[in-house]
Amino acid sequence: MNLLKYVIHPPELREYEEEISGLAGVIDYGTEFGKRQIDLVIDITPNSKPFKLRQSEIYTWLNPTLPAGPLVFDEMPNITYMAKLTSRIGIQQFNRYGTIELTMKCTDPFGREEATDTPTLKYDTGLLYDTGLMYPNETQFTISVPRLPMYMQNRGFEDAYPVITYTGSGSNPRLTINGKTAGSASTLAPGDVLVIDTLNGRITKNGALQTLTHSDFAPIPPGGCECFFEITGGTGTLTWDYNFLHL
Repeated sequence: MNLLKYVIHPPELREYEEEISGLAGVIDYGTEFGKRQIDLVIDITPNSKPFKLRQSEIYTWLNPTLPAGPLVFDEMPNITYMAKLTSRIGIQQFNRYGTIELTMKCTDPFGREEATDTPTLKYDTGLLYDTGLMYPNETQFTISVPRLPMYMQNRGFEDAYPVITYTGSGSNPRLTINGKTAGSASTLAPGDVLVIDTLNGRITKNGALQTLTHSDFAPIPPGGCECFFEITGGTGTLTWDYNFLHL
């Protein structure tokens, strides 16, 4: 089976508007992205199996009653679309050879690229920190300065909401993204795990919700921005987890 052709359509638009008698034009209540369509054309290389049997096997593999699954193209190996089969399968058969046309839908309109392209960086108490560091990836360090400055990239089209995990000791952790700060009154012993979830606006320690001292959770805008992780005392490992969103 070979991919002959594919078309990744732009997401549909949901436009909310109202027409009012006597008023020229419309009242615009905003626009949102809807689902995305991807068209595929594949060919079936002949073998000993009847074409109709192979057609059935492909339909079973792409079972449209199952949840969406990852779809990745060789030309863009870092971008994943969550897609599932929709509509009928188009078929052109020539004996045991044939082509099949598939229409996929993505309920998530964005292609997602995991941000994991930066090497691991290690720190010790004798190193001066600088703002030229590119993340994300696992970073091990000993806290010896009030703030650890980082520049976080976002190559996507939309805001990226990171999940930051700090494993180690310290107190009063705070995260500042683009000038906005989220933090808690947590005290961590060695081995404790603190998670700052900027999308859902919460901080947990070992799975338990923490009392917030700062609640301005912010995303990383397209292009990137300066970020600071702060904690009083301690040693630990900091990880960042987020995706670039592509149209």
